[in-house]
Amino acid sequence: MKLPLSSRSEVLHSIVGHLREVAVDPGEHRSIFWNVCVNGLIAGHLIPARLRTFLYRALGLDISPRALVRPGVIFRDSKVTIGAGSTVNYRCIFDNREGVIIGKGVGVGIGVIFLNTDHELANPKRRAGPSKWASVHVGDGVFIGSSVTILPGVNIARGSVIAAGAVVTRDCGPDGVYAGTPARRIRELPVHA
Repeated sequence: MKLPLSSRSEVLHSIVGHLREVAVDPGEHRSIFWNVCVNGLIAGHLIPARLRTFLYRALGLDISPRALVRPGVIFRDSKVTIGAGSTVNYRCIFDNREGVIIGKGVGVGIGVIFLNTDHELANPKRRAGPSKWASVHVGDGVFIGSSVTILPGVNIARGSVIAAGAVVTRDCGPDGVYAGTPARRIRELPVHA
């Protein structure tokens, strides 16, 4: 027995509504589609680097055609800018619900985490209070070593080096080496014109 057209339309509308509920993870800005495509298929090892950049750009990420994003990188949202000549290495995480802006000629090591979200401290029943967001800016020519964590609101000025494993909790000035937890300036670097 066939359903009348009006009933078919209602059934189809109901199915689409249920799929929407399943496809959008509550509390997340992006759908499961985003996670499967951007953080699954496109981030996979079978996609050539230039095609990966093209696909990211097609989905709204502001990545220079001359930038390189290695496999396994996770983007929570499209609010990212990566400048020409920059390389983002394997398994980096961009919690980019606010902007992450990476300048030109930046080297990002394996497993670097760019955090944009934190929580206000709340009462003892739930210390993680309301969310707060702040963007991260990385200047031209910066080198960020592997396993670095960069906290919300941090600006890393041009020509700096962040040593592997550092936790960057505040702004870093130009042309210096920063290391430790929290990261501190430990050395001056030569300035080139």
